Amino acid sequence: MKIIKNHRILFIAIILLIALIFYMCANKNYESKIFPMGTKINNIDCSGLTVNKAEKKLTKEWNKKSFIIFESNAKDTKTIPLIWDIKGIKSNNEKLSKDILKHNLTNNKETKVLAELSGLGITYDIKDKLNSELHPSLLKSFLRKIHIISNNISVYMEVKKVDKTFDNQFNDLKIFKESDDTIITKNAYIDLNSDNFDIVKEVYGNNIDKELVKSTILDNISKGEFNLYYSKKEFYDNPEVISTNKLLLEEQEYLKNLEFPEITYKIYGNTVKIKKQQILKMYGITQKSLSKKINIDDLKVNKKAVEQYVHKLTEKYDTAWSDHEFNSTKQGKITVSGGDYGYFIDEDEETSKLISILKKKKSVVRTPIYSQKGYKNANDIGDTYVEIDLTYQTLWLYKDGEMVTSSPIVTGSVASGFATPPGVYILKYKTMHTTLKGKNADGTDYESPVTYWMPFNGGIGMHDATWRSTFGGSIYLSGGSHGCVNMPYEKAGIVYRNITAGFPIVVHY
Repeated sequence: MKIIKNHRILFIAIILLIALIFYMCANKNYESKIFPMGTKINNIDCSGLTVNKAEKKLTKEWNKKSFIIFESNAKDTKTIPLIWDIKGIKSNNEKLSKDILKHNLTNNKETKVLAELSGLGITYDIKDKLNSELHPSLLKSFLRKIHIISNNISVYMEVKKVDKTFDNQFNDLKIFKESDDTIITKNAYIDLNSDNFDIVKEVYGNNIDKELVKSTILDNISKGEFNLYYSKKEFYDNPEVISTNKLLLEEQEYLKNLEFPEITYKIYGNTVKIKKQQILKMYGITQKSLSKKINIDDLKVNKKAVEQYVHKLTEKYDTAWSDHEFNSTKQGKITVSGGDYGYFIDEDEETSKLISILKKKKSVVRTPIYSQKGYKNANDIGDTYVEIDLTYQTLWLYKDGEMVTSSPIVTGSVASGFATPPGVYILKYKTMHTTLKGKNADGTDYESPVTYWMPFNGGIGMHDATWRSTFGGSIYLSGGSHGCVNMPYEKAGIVYRNITAGFPIVVHY
């Protein structure tokens, strides 16, 4: 009985002792503001430090280490040790030196250092973790008290942010330098400019995924591993979207079946239908917006895209101030450059009109709004015009392809600097009985009364020149006009009676 009684007393005593220790641990754990003596965090002595001071010390110690990037040439890279100070490798870590030496001998090559990042300047998010370690659970505190678990605490140094020092070093790493052999990785995508919305296949390149390298480096630093054994292939940038992507195929099929308004232009004999791909742009549909299903009724018009389309339309179909193919009387087919004759689409007005049509989402066939048209809506010059051949000093008048009259002429004096400029022009107007005024080559004024006046290029025009008795030949070289086309009186009258404002005047050598 006595033995049993003693056992009970011993058992109760043990229970009371454990309870007392738990109480003391709990009380001390609750009241403590500093880490107890002998506490190490990530092998750094934090005895007697508050959370704030421990955080500062850990940050300082972590950031003064160097991160080394090695080149991976070996088949087995798992045996490569973790290095944080390449300069002090022998004095600081003998085992590390032996491991590297062993690896080098095995692979018969040196371990090549590609880069070193120092002065890391990283901010770590560890305060909550340190608070948790300062006030652990009762069981954890008890086990530490009786030395069942170590006071050497391991904390994951989660990166909160990096400063410019780190980013600048990282972005300057030579491993990111592209060469002539670099192939850039590309995602598969729908070609919005193709007729059938073809899918362009992905490209598996050999450029480096910088974000993957960066996240790997920062993760290693957080774990206390201050090296990266770098194998380029492990960090290739891979496409995120491939041609067999289900969503991509669905988007392609959706685009093919989407019904847009059909808009067709009639431009002096040319039929121009706006392609679906161009309509897409005008409704602001891009690669990014394809992830959402498109409802044609909800689409907004992209004014800039419409402006760009109309501008390209004018570049292609405007004929004013451009080259004109012309079948001349004496020289056959020639090209005449310059001059204000031709079609000129009014960009502002046409842009506004096209936006209005797109908003209504209705199909139309229309003629663009012109600020200037060709004569009688002809295809460029047409077959009704006045031809002035500066080389042969001859004028012809054609109407509907038939010659009405021809005449020798005298054009601007070449020697005096008044040569008549070539080009295709518009007859601005015509009038009778007027006096032409201007300056002679010597600066003196002149006045020339004429019966028929037909200007086509500023102050240059066709008129009768009754003061001349001879026309044609080489007179224009030194005895020509001030730029106008001088004609015999009767011929000038015939031309005057057969042309109207807007008539094409073709002047060429």
